Amino acid sequence: MVPAIRLQLWRATLGVFVSLGFVLSHIALSQATAVQPASSANSSPVERTDATELSADITFAPLSPSCPLPPIPLSDEAASKMAFFSYFRELFAFALEQRQSPPLDDVFQQLNTAEQYQKQGRSDAAAAVLDRALSTYRNEERSAAMAVAPPRLANTARLWALSKFIELYAASGRAEQAVPLADELVVFTQSLLRQDDISLHILVGAADVYQAMEQNNQAHSVLTYVIQSTDAVEEPFVKAIILSEVTKVYANLNDFTRATEVLLQAQEFANVANGVSQRNASTVALIPSYLALGQHENASYLADTIEPLELRQQVQQAISCAQANPPQ
Repeated sequence: MVPAIRLQLWRATLGVFVSLGFVLSHIALSQATAVQPASSANSSPVERTDATELSADITFAPLSPSCPLPPIPLSDEAASKMAFFSYFRELFAFALEQRQSPPLDDVFQQLNTAEQYQKQGRSDAAAAVLDRALSTYRNEERSAAMAVAPPRLANTARLWALSKFIELYAASGRAEQAVPLADELVVFTQSLLRQDDISLHILVGAADVYQAMEQNNQAHSVLTYVIQSTDAVEEPFVKAIILSEVTKVYANLNDFTRATEVLLQAQEFANVANGVSQRNASTVALIPSYLALGQHENASYLADTIEPLELRQQVQQAISCAQANPPQ
């Protein structure tokens, strides 16, 4: 029997755009679990553990630990313009066609286990699993299984894996291992022929890691590259989301002049976003950036433009909560 394709794990591990443990915008993939009726005549030998239809919600990091922002529904048209969602559709199609688990599946299984141990406070167990996961990754990153996958899937899986390693090593206080992995991630990402919203989000996360490790020159260098690479992104609302994340890292670097300049660029792109779905996504992405710069009135003003009313009220509640409970 062909092993089950463990797509739930990918949803759990990769369903959120990698934030590297810091306050970054990230995208969540929302999936509805579906039960497929069995058919003795036409049943597939691949065991489906999740629905193959993806619904697109974009979810941003909480404004503070106790102040989550609501998921923002994306129209099919808006989702089709983001590399993130097309990547997951390609991942499902490849896994089902090949009748095997996705690239680096074993690595992500171990990373998920390490993360759960960290959340439980079992640091020694987390460290042991994390080190094994890194060893597995080194063995698999250039394996035959990775070679079979289309380059886009293999490259993106590698980006996700490196990002998750950096997040977990940084969260466990093992900066001596997180920083070299960040270096590796940046070099690999910049070697790709084309950047998209996935790779640029991940690069912003690497810049935030450098900032947290007080390697500010590296952080500035990566942010400059991201801003330049954003020019190649076609959709204004995607540009707004990426630049809003860049703004927050500049704010963390205490470079408020540059942060303000980039935020103004992001706002310009948000202003020309097409349709309610794209406007809402870019608008909500900007709110944490305005709050990071202490511009609470602008954040509240933006929230007032969100449609429909229920979604607007949820975002307004998150802003009020963040003002009452600022991040420590």
